[in-house]
Amino acid sequence: MLGASLINVAVFFITVFLHPGLCAAEDILGYLLISTPNNGKVQYVKVPMNGDLSGQKPQTLIEGLQHPMGLALDHKRKRLLIADPDAVGSPGKILLYQLVVNGGTLSTDGQPPVAVSDNAGSRWVAVDGLGNVFFSNEDKSEILKIPIEKMLTLPSEAEPIYGPSFQQVKEPGGVAVDNFHVFWTNKALGTQSGTVVKGSENITPGTASGGSTTGTAETGDAEAEDNQLMEDMAQAQSFHIRRHRHNRHRAKEEPQENPVSEETQNEYIKVLAQNSDKSYGICLALNNVFFTDETPTGHIYGVKKTGGSVATVNAGLVKPRGCVWDGDGTVFVADKGQNAIFSFPGNMHRITHAEVTKVLDVEDPTGLVFLSSASRTWPFTILLLVLTSALIA
Repeated sequence: MLGASLINVAVFFITVFLHPGLCAAEDILGYLLISTPNNGKVQYVKVPMNGDLSGQKPQTLIEGLQHPMGLALDHKRKRLLIADPDAVGSPGKILLYQLVVNGGTLSTDGQPPVAVSDNAGSRWVAVDGLGNVFFSNEDKSEILKIPIEKMLTLPSEAEPIYGPSFQQVKEPGGVAVDNFHVFWTNKALGTQSGTVVKGSENITPGTASGGSTTGTAETGDAEAEDNQLMEDMAQAQSFHIRRHRHNRHRAKEEPQENPVSEETQNEYIKVLAQNSDKSYGICLALNNVFFTDETPTGHIYGVKKTGGSVATVNAGLVKPRGCVWDGDGTVFVADKGQNAIFSFPGNMHRITHAEVTKVLDVEDPTGLVFLSSASRTWPFTILLLVLTSALIA
């Protein structure tokens, strides 16, 4: 009886949920979004399940921008954030667009963009799993945050969480987040202050200017790398699982009375790399941090989130900028010097050299984000629920 029920479930799954007519429109891995500052556009391509972009040409998603650079995606709400340092009337404005996916086509909702923050001075932006927005201000040497609760009323004033008072913030460039830490590159004095730096997301605003602090400190080097990897795997499966696990390890919150002392800086911040004076893009792939520079040729480097030796992944690019992980096995890199997008396998247990493959021609690519397709998981989730129901019955 049970065997017959399972067979019926399998037949039902195959004929209904995996029927080509139902899945064809969304049978893709996702959408790769690309900012192209020189023509004021954000463009995109569909990424098929096999990752082959041969023959594709980027389609225009948004046009009429001034100089779009960094992109960020609120996956939960399908919101695209664009850092435009030359936005009319408000230098460094961060713009928000609502995305719509319909029948394999990506578009906006047709409404004008909303300014997330005016005069932000930002070229790079990131969003964590809760919807908190982070961005860098290169001119003021600041890392700023807009909490999700302030995203309800826009534009909103950003809160500096790391600034000139921290020696590890020197004209910051790209930013990336993983729900517990914010990672950034520095575009000045990187070999002294840090090419790549990791700081707690939960430091209280005001610390950047030397105020009192109440927040979550780094757990330090005592946290083993395999534990960090397990946390990142949990993030890929379920943000809530990872959040619960992390909370058991975080240090007790205690007020800090003093300005930003060296001890406080070391408590909240960890330098991950000091191999380049000027770095640009940064992205995360599970426990790996990848970042780019041009000294004078283009490099992609990698380091673990917990620190350690920095590895040169590839030194064959020209002017690499932003990068993004597709959530599966590939990291895409924008090379504005070659007007192309390259890719390499990013799920490395030990970061080492990797060949890069040119996958797409596009003029002046700079920022990248990846929007995953819901079709990657929903049929299997439904199958699991149906099988569980059958077993219970």
